[in-house]
Amino acid sequence: MSLITDHDDSGYEKELESLQAYYGSEAFTRSILEVYIKDCPAALARLMATIDDNDLEGAKHAIHSLTNIMGVVGPVSSHPIIGTISAALNDEQLKESARHARELESMVHAALAGINAWLAEGPRYQASKGKTTKGST
Repeated sequence: MSLITDHDDSGYEKELESLQAYYGSEAFTRSILEVYIKDCPAALARLMATIDDNDLEGAKHAIHSLTNIMGVVGPVSSHPIIGTISAALNDEQLKESARHARELESMVHAALAGINAWLAEGPRYQASKGKTTKGST
């Protein structure tokens, strides 16, 4: 399961709870996700721009940056499309990488909607699921 590729609300809920357990506190998880929702779209835009400009080296740097940013919310191996884009760039297939980058863009925007909803509801969201967040911040 992946926060990026799972579009089901219950999948997002499980992934976000898993991240919170991993990072050890809701406050830290929220902080990480707030940075992610700012940096991920910017890195994705850089990737798209370099591909559109036929800048192969720039695109390789951009996918590397995006990979690092996405690694914050889960292992990169859970995002196989990243590997597909990287492989296409290594094979100098800009059109192929552009097609996959557009798929990734759609996935990221869907994930960002889930993350934003979770951040907006925060402790109330957890409390509504019968879990307490007391002491986890």
